[in-house]
Amino acid sequence: MAALCLLLAAAPPAVPQTYAPGSFELTPTVDLDLQPIPVHIPPRFQASLGDEPLTLNLPPGFTARVFAADGLFGPRLMAFGPTGVLHVANMRVPGENRGQIVALPDHDKDGIADERLVVANGFRRIHSLAFFRGALYAADNHQLVRLIDENGDGFYESRHLVAPLPSADDIYEGRKPGDETPALVEDIHPTRTLVFDEHNEKIYVSVGSTCDLCRERNPERAAVLQFDLDGNNRRVFASGLRNAAGLALHPQTNELWATVNGHDREGRSLPPETVYIIRDGGFYGFPFAYAWQSLVDFSVPGYSAVPPLTPDDLDLIATMPRPVALAPARLAPMAIHFYTGQRFPPRYRGAAFVVFRAGHNAAVPGWKVVALFSGHDGADAHLADFLTGLGSAQGVWGTPVGLAEDAEGHLYVSTDFVHNAVLRIEAPPRATAVAHPPLPADYALAQNRPNPFNAQTAIAYRLPVATDVRLSIYNARGQVVRQLIDAHAPTGYHEVIWDGRDDRGRVLASGLYFYRLQTPQGVLTRRLVLLK
Repeated sequence: MAALCLLLAAAPPAVPQTYAPGSFELTPTVDLDLQPIPVHIPPRFQASLGDEPLTLNLPPGFTARVFAADGLFGPRLMAFGPTGVLHVANMRVPGENRGQIVALPDHDKDGIADERLVVANGFRRIHSLAFFRGALYAADNHQLVRLIDENGDGFYESRHLVAPLPSADDIYEGRKPGDETPALVEDIHPTRTLVFDEHNEKIYVSVGSTCDLCRERNPERAAVLQFDLDGNNRRVFASGLRNAAGLALHPQTNELWATVNGHDREGRSLPPETVYIIRDGGFYGFPFAYAWQSLVDFSVPGYSAVPPLTPDDLDLIATMPRPVALAPARLAPMAIHFYTGQRFPPRYRGAAFVVFRAGHNAAVPGWKVVALFSGHDGADAHLADFLTGLGSAQGVWGTPVGLAEDAEGHLYVSTDFVHNAVLRIEAPPRATAVAHPPLPADYALAQNRPNPFNAQTAIAYRLPVATDVRLSIYNARGQVVRQLIDAHAPTGYHEVIWDGRDDRGRVLASGLYFYRLQTPQGVLTRRLVLLK
């Protein structure tokens, strides 16, 4: 026992984030032990995706399949409708009607979209959508609109303007069908991201800057706008956000979180990409500073028009809050989504998934989805690569943008370039019933094997009746460090694997731990030893 206590005392502490305003440290990372897995491509999508097999890297036990591919052209952000059908902003459709909203129903629940239905079209550059009180809201480049399905057939016949949005209309006027001329430099961030605050009955829309780095003339640029549900009481909710491409409300605190793309010309390592909690009246740096009050290098060609900084500018910089997370530069963060389902292992519940769309000029691999583990207030943040393999130095087969979660807890990822597709990520089984006739006559909790263990250990238990089960790991102080099972389980023999990590994905220190099986009928407890 004394040896075990010494092992616990010698365990390395969590990495502190002690940097001061004016400097920064990248957020510590966690290793989820990603494994290469083949992506299942249904035969109907092979014509769109080709014959070459696709591979992703995911945590052990997770699988991936192509949910949809036919007829997708730049699929961006996504949302599930009231009947459980996934809807996608199809942004770059060739021809005169450049943007669509498509519905992808999965009638037979086999994890593959059965068809693609264009339920609304005629958008300029649609990027995001949301459902609220039976209506479908869409954030186009130049306006926020509410779409109504008048006869309940799933198609949206009427369209109502909620609010105009800042845009460079001259980019689009006079275009001929099929004209793919890129946006002018005066509007390099034309996409708009929409999110509903159902609790306070407000709408938030992010509007990116017109430039890489400049003083904006319009205060509604590089900002998050807030509206009432009918578009009234329009105001700037937060400013200094160069391009807040991802917005999400925290499921516990209802605070607005955002991913922010950094400026382009300070090299491969600056500035870091950021995740902030966005608060009313907050200022987040653009065009003067980044991260936590770190000043831009104004000697960079093209940035010299911003200074001199006025006393008001300096006062604004001093109000910049510390980011929740800082990731390497040049990765282009997009969607952020808080996982609320029960299907993924417990460590992911309440975690945020963040998409990084780019990587070609970054110092680290990009084109991935990461998990952001933190407290509800953003404290003690850690980042972990969750999905990689879409791109590398050898080539890119997908650029991820959007995230969505269905009612069963599966995760969906859209990719809008090279392969235009929606991927579905499925979790490993949480516990496996082992066929051992006859059915058990009593409750039992077996000794884990192996014990002591290093990388992982198996914990088996048996249930004579179907019942609610909670299987938890405790440290020597009696604190719960990992919730392995919290669900209704069937009669039979079960086994679950523990990898020695806590609910946030951090590797635990060597030492003595306890595992407890709790049911309405009683509690069973055993000891195990983790040795690193």
